[in-house]
Amino acid sequence: MSLIDGRMDAVVHLDSPDPRGLLDALGLLPDIQMVGVDLSELLAAALVDGAADPVVMVRITPRPAIDRVLASHPSPRVEHLIAHRFTVRGGHDLYGRDLAELDVVAAGALCDRPEMANTKGIALLATGSAAQSRHERDVADLLQFAFPDTHISIAGDFGGLGLAPREATVVLDAALSGLAARLAGTVLDATARLPDVPVMIGRGDGGLTTLTALRTHPVSVLQSAPALRVLAAAHRSGHDDCRVVLTVGHPESDPVPVPFIGEVRNGLVSAQPYLTTALAAELVIPTAQLAPFAGYVDDDDVGSTPLVVNGDDPDELAAAGAALSRPAAWLDEIAQIENQDQLEGIRQAACERAVAIAIANGTAPGTAEFVDVSTVAVPYSPSGTVRLRVRVAGRHRDGVREQR
Repeated sequence: MSLIDGRMDAVVHLDSPDPRGLLDALGLLPDIQMVGVDLSELLAAALVDGAADPVVMVRITPRPAIDRVLASHPSPRVEHLIAHRFTVRGGHDLYGRDLAELDVVAAGALCDRPEMANTKGIALLATGSAAQSRHERDVADLLQFAFPDTHISIAGDFGGLGLAPREATVVLDAALSGLAARLAGTVLDATARLPDVPVMIGRGDGGLTTLTALRTHPVSVLQSAPALRVLAAAHRSGHDDCRVVLTVGHPESDPVPVPFIGEVRNGLVSAQPYLTTALAAELVIPTAQLAPFAGYVDDDDVGSTPLVVNGDDPDELAAAGAALSRPAAWLDEIAQIENQDQLEGIRQAACERAVAIAIANGTAPGTAEFVDVSTVAVPYSPSGTVRLRVRVAGRHRDGVREQR
């Protein structure tokens, strides 16, 4: 339980897959405005101990990889989650132009493969789908019609570049879908006494999301615990902008050894995509920027930024961070421009999409703030190729109860 800025928030850190007894007690507490939940360590443990669902991986590329190494993922932990692999001809380039026509016959034939019959998760990755996801969605539609109860994750939903990080993201997303759905149902049942209280889930970038988003994209929840701990430690120090050193953590699930250092800017944890996770694999989703702490920080490097050292209980910090955080969204796209006016139009459209995603993640309409909007040229690419990143955060919606 935390009292934050004069507001009581029910804060729960789950260390058991059956939190009904603990959460049921929340119904006896007065004036609860939000329940914040950190599920990241439960999900991460499932990936390691074999509780995650095996995944069927479908790559959509102009031609299949002929080298066995290139045909697999470089992270053994990610590859271990893949029960079967298939390749369908198709795909686009970086700008969404066709590299090959989609082989609809081969895609349809997947529905008759015996390996697909009992799978609970399918991961789809097409080249160029960050710019054009039509081939992924066409194949997903075929497979979803044949297997209506199967969770299908497509790489185009996450954006980003690079086959390995994009594949790792969709594989983990599909593998965690079954457990995430069960946990979401459990949390909803356990909070039934709080019909008008929103339930929010911690994200890997230190923001919050909804139970619906947890079911849809559980991979976004991975590694939320260290990010939330950094956020809570900064709040307890009274700083909105600071560097935080955490001296106590969870060595098995933290992405870097303890003690580690993170950063908070404008009340949000600094996060980036393509950071190596505790599973030794890069993901395209943003996670907190954390680094091992060597015991000192160069004064010239720190400047006027305060340095906070915190040794509080890590579970308590993660729970407090879940109450302190805000719903957030992240957009990472590639575009090609010819002039400044076109750049402004593309940037404005990206900002509008990011706000829409933030609202879907639980942000109250009208409260979204742009934390970061950046446009940089993509090296070694044709002139006019730019990368747009937008990060949005806002206040959570009040009195919104999700349904099963």
